[in-house]
Amino acid sequence: MNLALFTGIIIITAGFMGLHFFEKQARATREPGETDMLFLLARSTETSEFAQFRDAAQSWNIPEHKADKDFNRYLLEGYLPYYVRDHLRKAKETNPDLQEEGAVFFNGLMLKKDSE
Repeated sequence: MNLALFTGIIIITAGFMGLHFFEKQARATREPGETDMLFLLARSTETSEFAQFRDAAQSWNIPEHKADKDFNRYLLEGYLPYYVRDHLRKAKETNPDLQEEGAVFFNGLMLKKDSE
């Protein structure tokens, strides 16, 4: 194998590993966004994001068909309606540790990190 090719492969691999490490560190220190909070809330209550939309709609007396339509829009565009944002805000107020539980996301599961 050509030495220049081997060196190039090593440099590119090291670059990708460095980029992965940097992105992992950046994600660990940022505050979760609204969609992250929706995910966290759903996993911590052992429900789905869809169920959270329905719960939020029910508290605002919004018909289920509108919540279903809004959920489809959320899936396609990432748009969260006002009543879901309010639901998330109230959940943060009720459980302030929700976003600080040290969650690790892996295949849709929320795993708590050891405090050690």
